Amino acid sequence: MSSNMVRVVSFVLFQLFLTCKSDGLPQWVYRVDSCPDSNNISQWISASKRLNCYNDLTSNDPNEQKRVYHCVPTSFLNETVEFCGRSIPIAPGNCPVYSNTITVSTISPIKCRDFVFGCPLELFHSKEVYRYPECLSLNFEDRCFKADGKCQTLLAIPDSTKTPIAVTTMKSSTLEAMAPESNAITTKSNVNDSTRKYIDSIL
Repeated sequence: MSSNMVRVVSFVLFQLFLTCKSDGLPQWVYRVDSCPDSNNISQWISASKRLNCYNDLTSNDPNEQKRVYHCVPTSFLNETVEFCGRSIPIAPGNCPVYSNTITVSTISPIKCRDFVFGCPLELFHSKEVYRYPECLSLNFEDRCFKADGKCQTLLAIPDSTKTPIAVTTMKSSTLEAMAPESNAITTKSNVNDSTRKYIDSIL
């Protein structure tokens, strides 16, 4: 590699370093815990003003689609970011996500056709993602959209209901199986000692 090429590469890397924060994101991109409420456009407009985005979020003027407020998941689906950027068309069957590499920082589409519900069925612009809340709802741990049929969160049973149901079923079925046929109601008090010990050992 020639000395001139080395200088050029070094200059480019230095410029990239200057434009990135310590968290690896460009200066104009910020991590957030969550996006504004999808059902409250006023929150999105307030967020746009907070970031001093140049153009109105609700404008349909083709000349006002640069530096528009966005809040979207990253392409890794493990975090959410906000920034002022160009609004781009998103084809049906896709959600917009933020992609960041060493050379490119942009919005790109990601397929959502495995969604159980909520996948956009029509063309829209990336700034309008608030119209599709399922495109913003993530399972950060499993790095997937919660509405995705393959996302574990959708199929998981909360621990708070899983344990009581299992224990209750076990107690009921076990006692009924051990009960004398003549008794309609079974409790530990009318079960013989050996049966009681067995029940106590499994409950």
